[in-house]
This record gives sequence, structure tokens and C-alpha cells, in this order.
Amino acid sequence: MPPLRFHDLRSLAAIALVASGADVRTTQARLGHSSSRLTLDLDARTTTRADRLVADAVGDYLRPSRTANARRSPDREKAGH
Repeated sequence: MPPLRFHDLRSLAAIALVASGADVRTTQARLGHSSSRLTLDLDARTTTRADRLVADAVGDYLRPSRTANARRSPDREKAGH
């Protein structure tokens, strides 16, 4: 695991709050943000990142592996393998 800076831990806390469904005011207070706008910007960035991770995970799950494709190739099926 790469070394973490204090700011990394703060970002992780922010992501955890947003992901857990904490409201904007609570998240703002916990993080010490001066405005809810800053917190909402973080929320949008985190949601986009989380959405990308979920989309990639679903894609990886649904995408057949290269090994599976090699085992099911039409040439092998014709040969009776």
C-alpha cells in the first residue's frame, strides 16, 4: 500500500461520508468546509468516481476473459474439443 498523507486520509473520510449517505450539512461540518458548495463539489466528484468504479466492475464481470474465449473458440468446437 502506498504511503498516505494527511490530505489522503481527509479525502478518504470525505468519500466515506458521501458514500454512506451523510447529508451535506453534516459532511460540511465534519470536514470543516467553509461552504456547502465545496462539499457539493466534492460529492459530485466522488459520485462520478464511484460511478466509474462500479461501471468498470460490472464490465469486468460481464466481459468474458481471454482464457474463456480461447477455450470456446469456433475452431476448437468444430474440431470436437
